[in-house]
Amino acid sequence: MKKLKNEIKLALLTLGCIVIIAIFSKYYLEEEMSFISRNAPLWMFLLYLFVSDKIQVSGMLRYYSAAIILISMIVIAIHMI
Repeated sequence: MKKLKNEIKLALLTLGCIVIIAIFSKYYLEEEMSFISRNAPLWMFLLYLFVSDKIQVSGMLRYYSAAIILISMIVIAIHMI
């Protein structure tokens, strides 16, 4: 079995976070979330795509994965208040 590229791994994580935010928004919030906050993990993924070619840091995928998860949790926490 082939290993997945880093971009694919991060894209799947981003998709999962966006789906979780969408489900949270639909079932637990009374008002709609804005486009920017609903797609917050996507902005971090796009930043990774632009930066990954220019900067090569070991463990960069781990840092961006943690950042995407953290941003998703922050968006959910802010909208719960």
